[in-house]
Amino acid sequence: MPPIVDENRRRMLAATVMAIAATQVPRALAADARGGGMNASFGPLKQIDAGVLNVGDAEAGPASGRPVILLHG
Repeated sequence: MPPIVDENRRRMLAATVMAIAATQVPRALAADARGGGMNASFGPLKQIDAGVLNVGDAEAGPASGRPVILLHG
């Protein structure tokens, strides 16, 4: 038996998420304008063309340190 989906609840959740996201856009634009396109934590990012993707790469810390890979998706 398939689960019952409450469409009204789904729409309300989607609207709430979109409203929260919309409040963050001016903040993100202002932060980018202050940073001049640079991430204050990492400095300038390297751009890597990987086929259909364009990936930003940041390197920080000593070359002999432990590697850390952070992904966002």
